[in-house]
Amino acid sequence: MDNDPSFRQPISKFIRMSGLLTQSLFNYTTSGNEEFKQIRPIAPETDSFTNWAGPGRFQIGIHVPEDQRGRFYWKDKSQERATMPADGERADSDSPPPSQEPLAREVLAKLVPRYSIRQPGQMPGCPGICTPHGFFADPAGGTERDSRVSVSFVDPRYANLVLHVDIKTRMPHTETALIPTEDIRQAITPWDAAEEMARESKKRCRAQQGTASRDLFGCSFAGATGISDHWDVQYLKLANGQEARAMAITYPGSINNYTVYEVIIETAGKKGSVTEPRIVVRAEGIGKLADDKAFHGKEPPPLKEAFNLAMTLARSLRPRPQAIDPAAPVVDPWARFRQ
Repeated sequence: MDNDPSFRQPISKFIRMSGLLTQSLFNYTTSGNEEFKQIRPIAPETDSFTNWAGPGRFQIGIHVPEDQRGRFYWKDKSQERATMPADGERADSDSPPPSQEPLAREVLAKLVPRYSIRQPGQMPGCPGICTPHGFFADPAGGTERDSRVSVSFVDPRYANLVLHVDIKTRMPHTETALIPTEDIRQAITPWDAAEEMARESKKRCRAQQGTASRDLFGCSFAGATGISDHWDVQYLKLANGQEARAMAITYPGSINNYTVYEVIIETAGKKGSVTEPRIVVRAEGIGKLADDKAFHGKEPPPLKEAFNLAMTLARSLRPRPQAIDPAAPVVDPWARFRQ
């Protein structure tokens, strides 16, 4: 995590002081059998501070003189998934978690050396992950991780228009019923899905007429799709060669959090592929009756204008050159937590 750039001038003194305070804090608050061990940097040239590890947690801080920013690596036992005791065993809540010193030393030895500073807009020329002010190079001979990046923002030129970009590797745990295959032309449209749900709702309501369930829930909205209108689907090619579909949908302004229209541009994604991910670009028009003060009393731009903006945004998306190794296997690093 990079520190706030507004603290760039006094950061060196602040870092040293925070390290002393952190050491004092944890020495004071831990009992005699849970002392936190200070870890010296493995590389002598590394400007490190506040490196400590103890039961269930560790923290490593790195000061990079080149840009006067601090980077922090940490783990806390609260991040771990609770495990149930085996049959016939009792969970011992009084036993302390294991020391994280081995993991902290592994981070210092294997993760920190792969980090380099990066100026805004600078594109590294090898596989890895960019952060706002840095870059983690992938280890040689490593695997590609399934990933997801989601961004939502408002263009100040357009009132009441929110843009969303979601890019993720298509994995078993990210499947959606609307897109059962890798062929986007075979995907179900939102209005067809809404029509099917409306028919099922109306069918259930008809069976309940004259019963207590009918009186309790009512059938006022049975058969309603919540969609006012839609444009015909358009198909296009994105910069990475994937085929995408573009859709525009309008809604009654009083429902769906006062969203009056939505533009959706999406790819199906190839299963297990980092180079051909599932991409969804949305432009959401918010009505003037919205409760949010930022949108209340203002109108979104015309749907055609929002559609063109979303198309431009979708067509601009492209993978960073040499950012992905297509030959590396793709793994789900969180698979064990989903079992």
